[in-house]
Amino acid sequence: MMLTHDHPFLHLARSAEREPGAVAISTVDVDMSYAELLDTSLRFAALLRERGVVPGDVVGVRAPALVELSLAFAIFHEAAVGTNVPLGYLESGGTAIDWVVAVAPLESFPADRQIILDTETMQRVATLSLGNEMIPYPPDDAVCRLPFSSGTTGRPKPVPLTVDTLVDRCIDRREQWMPAQPYFCHLGLSTGLTFMTFYAHVILGETYISPGEGAQVLEQLRRHNVACLMASPHQLSVLLTSVRASTATFPALKTIMSAGAALPDFLGQQLMRRFDADLVVTYASTEAGSTAIRLGADSTDGSAGTVINGVEVAAFDEAGGRLPDGAQGLIGVRRARQPRSYLNEPEATARAFREGYFFSGDLGRVVGDQLYLAGRQSEIINAAGIKVDPTRVEAAAYEWDGVQESAAFGFFDSRGLEVIALVFVSDASVAVNDLMSHLRSRLGESTPTRVARVDDIPRNHMGKVNRDELARLFSSRVDIP
Repeated sequence: MMLTHDHPFLHLARSAEREPGAVAISTVDVDMSYAELLDTSLRFAALLRERGVVPGDVVGVRAPALVELSLAFAIFHEAAVGTNVPLGYLESGGTAIDWVVAVAPLESFPADRQIILDTETMQRVATLSLGNEMIPYPPDDAVCRLPFSSGTTGRPKPVPLTVDTLVDRCIDRREQWMPAQPYFCHLGLSTGLTFMTFYAHVILGETYISPGEGAQVLEQLRRHNVACLMASPHQLSVLLTSVRASTATFPALKTIMSAGAALPDFLGQQLMRRFDADLVVTYASTEAGSTAIRLGADSTDGSAGTVINGVEVAAFDEAGGRLPDGAQGLIGVRRARQPRSYLNEPEATARAFREGYFFSGDLGRVVGDQLYLAGRQSEIINAAGIKVDPTRVEAAAYEWDGVQESAAFGFFDSRGLEVIALVFVSDASVAVNDLMSHLRSRLGESTPTRVARVDDIPRNHMGKVNRDELARLFSSRVDIP
C-alpha cells in the first residue's frame, strides 16, 4: 500500500472504511476495532473543540493506552499538536505544552488548561456530536506531533515532527524496522518510535499491540504469534529473566530488535539462544530517526552497524570541522525532513542542531558505510586520566551469571576525585567480591572501584539509565565497598 502525505486523520478514516470490524488496538484486556477507534476519536475531538483547543495548540496526554491512542487522532482531527507528557517535564518547568488531558489533575499545570477525564467528562463525551468537520493542517511541513528526547543529560526536550516527517518515518519503519509481521513494539507510548509504530499500523489497517507489563508481555507474544519484537535492552533483560522461569516456547518469533541504548553483546547472545531468533541492533534517536543497523550480537570496536540509505553520518571536531574517514569525533546525522530544532528550547537547539546536522553527543567514527561508537561525550568517566565508556563496564557485568541489570557512572569520592562506580541488580547468590574479580579480569585499569547491589536502577521514560540520578543518590552513601 502506498503511504501518502495526507492529513493524519484521513488515514484512520480510510482504514475504518475499508475494514471497520478489524482490530485496530489490542491491549492485555480488550480489543478496539477501527470503527470504535474512529468513533471514539471523533467524540474526543468534539470535546477538545468544546473546551477551547484550537489549531496549533500543543495537547499533552497522560492517560491509559486506549484513551491516549484515541486522543492522538482526536488531536490530529483538530489540527493541533499531540504529545505524551513525560514524568517530570512539567514539574521541571517545561513550556512546550498548552493543554493537558489526564485522568487526574496535575498540580504543576494551570487548572484552566487541564481537561480531566472524570466520570462526568466521559459521560459528556458519549453524548457529543460526531458531525464536526476535520480541520486541515496549513502545509505538509506543519508540526503535528511532539515526541520527547531521552533526557539522560537533563530535562526531556520536545522534538517537533511534521506531517511529512511522520509519514517518512513510517516508510522507514516498513523498510528497516519491521522485517516480519505481526510486529510488537514493547517501548512505551512516551517514545517517538512507539508512536510511529502505532501510526504506521493505522495507515496500513493492521493491529497495533499495546504492551502490558512483566509476564503479560510474554503472553502477548504467544497470543499474537509475534514474529518481530522491538524492545529496549532493559526490557529485553527483564523478558529474558521472565522466560527463564517458564517452559514457554515462541516458535513464531523470528527477529528480536533492540533500540534505545547500547545492547551488551552477552545479553544479545543469550536472547538469540533462548528465543532461537535473529538479532537486529538499531542505532537511532528521536531527533534523527533510524541511523544504522547491525545484525547479530557482535559490537567489536563499538560497531553500530551499517548506515541506512538516505542518511548521512560524519564525525566532527570540537570546532565543527568535518573529520576525515576513520577519525574519531562527535557524530553528526543528517537526512531529508529531519527536525532542525527543539520546541521552545533555544539553548539546547544551538548545541544539538548545527549546519543541518543533529549532534546527540555520541563520540565515534565512520569508515565507509560503517559506524563505530565510542560512548557519549557527557557520560565518559575520567578516572585519574583513564577515560572509560560506562556501557563497556556494564557489558562486562552482564557477563557474570545472575546479574540481571547493571549501570556504571562517575562517582566523586571524599577526595573530590572521580572514580568508576557500578550498581547491579541480582539475587543474593551473586557475591560482590566474585563479581569484582570477574570485572578485574575483563576491564583491567577500567575496573570500577565502587560496586553495590541495589533493588532497582533509576531510568527515564525511554528505559535509559539516569546516570546523574545515580551519582546523586550515591554521593552520600557510606556502605559502598
